[in-house]
Amino acid sequence: MDTRERILEAATELFFRYGIKTVTMDDISREIYVSKKTIYQYFKDKSEIVLTCTSGRLEQQKEDLKKIHEDAKDVIEELVKLTGFFRKHLLNMNPTLLYDMQKYYPKAWECFVSFREHCALDLLSETLRKGIDQGYFRSGLNIEIISRMRMENVEMAFNTKVFPPKEFELAEVQLQMFDHFIHGICTRKGLEYLENYQKQAEVKD
Repeated sequence: MDTRERILEAATELFFRYGIKTVTMDDISREIYVSKKTIYQYFKDKSEIVLTCTSGRLEQQKEDLKKIHEDAKDVIEELVKLTGFFRKHLLNMNPTLLYDMQKYYPKAWECFVSFREHCALDLLSETLRKGIDQGYFRSGLNIEIISRMRMENVEMAFNTKVFPPKEFELAEVQLQMFDHFIHGICTRKGLEYLENYQKQAEVKD
């Protein structure tokens, strides 16, 4: 791993652990035992690091989400695997990260919004359509409204005023929101399949 990659890896880890605003260039420097002068040889400022970390992370997540979408044998398996994917990535994520990005780093936030609108939202909408066709999801769903509502639910979990970190674990909030979401969109056939799928997963574990 070259120095630039080490800087990005360390910065990403620190941002996820502490949020973006509180992490300084000195913190990044100490994390990988290089001088700030060395960091500035690769990045003009912290904003550039935040943007590069964000775009790189989102590109990787885009590939991961597409793989889940393509490999899942049906929509129920896909949604359950998506929940596991996000739960894994949220376990060590500071809830203030998205707030910091939106308020202080507009270019990185634009990158996140683009990912949400042109990747996550499109994939979810396609999954909902497929689930309706397969009889797992209710036929009366307004896909555009439901998919956007789901995206907002995901982001709402990061709102520290609604879910103070000292009282709520981020991953658990997301899990409960998903449970509420999927029970709201499933037909009886879908719920029965979901229960069977979860039981089989428990046996495998």
